[in-house]
Amino acid sequence: MDPQQLKDVKRALGRRLAAWRKTRGLIQDDVARLVNSTRSTVAGVERGEQVVDRVFWVQCESLLQAGGELIAGYDEYRSFEIRHREEKADAALQARWGTVLDLQTITEASSPSRLPDPDRPMLPTTGASTGDSVLVQDPGEAYVGVRQAIMIVARETSKHAMDAGARPCLQRFTAIGVARRW
Repeated sequence: MDPQQLKDVKRALGRRLAAWRKTRGLIQDDVARLVNSTRSTVAGVERGEQVVDRVFWVQCESLLQAGGELIAGYDEYRSFEIRHREEKADAALQARWGTVLDLQTITEASSPSRLPDPDRPMLPTTGASTGDSVLVQDPGEAYVGVRQAIMIVARETSKHAMDAGARPCLQRFTAIGVARRW
């Protein structure tokens, strides 16, 4: 989603508020006073410069008797905002990983629940690279970047104070040259 689309939806929502306010013969100061806000907030919302919380919109809906239009507009804006944020996060993930992996594999590999099994050795892949690190694959499992693999080992090491599970994991990473390489 284009950021401009999000701005357009926000402006349209503000215009709806202004239209309903004018239809009811109120000025911005009247609306602000009746919904426990400020005139500058109402003006900013009407210009599409800011979006306030749902309570504001429920109060405006009730005051202006807009037939659900203001709440529907607010909900539409929030759903666009969430979609925009998700798409932005996905794009950042794709930019980081490049074309090395598909989105499902990236999601699985970056999941915090994807810890290496201490009983299975990690094997390097052939030629898979993210530019600054080689990818490592747990046989039959998801890909893990070298930095992530080392962070997992470090976290498990401190978490378990070098118990029997963390020490072999660190040794396996070192044995295949991942820790030395990074």
